[in-house]
Amino acid sequence: MPFSPTWYFEKIEDVSPEFLRENGVSALILDVDNTLTTHDNPMPKAGVAVWLEKMRAAGITMMILSNNKVERVRPFAKALGLPCIPNGKKPLPDGIRRTLHAMGTQREKTIVVGDQVFTDVLAGKWSGLRTLLVEPIQPEATAFFRFKRAMEKICLAGYHRKRRKNNR
Repeated sequence: MPFSPTWYFEKIEDVSPEFLRENGVSALILDVDNTLTTHDNPMPKAGVAVWLEKMRAAGITMMILSNNKVERVRPFAKALGLPCIPNGKKPLPDGIRRTLHAMGTQREKTIVVGDQVFTDVLAGKWSGLRTLLVEPIQPEATAFFRFKRAMEKICLAGYHRKRRKNNR
């Protein structure tokens, strides 16, 4: 299913190096807004800096791919010590392709991590990568995003039912 992530976590800090290692993952393509921080916030959410250090210590390669503008993404990525590609045009696969090339990683060892089904998950799926969806840090205020989140809930309903059934 193109709208179902491979994995789902409540927040990015719940993803451990051990989980990644067990699943053959050595590289992460990371979204910014509502994944690592709130919209337009120049600082990462509490806990993200420590999480990034755990990933680095475990040898996980990371790069930011965001649909946001250069002026937003570059300073944020620089503060975290991560390379980035702004204006990623997710879900189109070109941003993923460019990120994989820049990271020098293999598709089967790389996952896309983000908070949106119709950008992050779909971009990963269309590019042949596994995906990890996290809950958005905070609800968006615009009507467009509220509509999009409502559509995501519909798309994810089957995924969550299957997850609950398998966790029994």
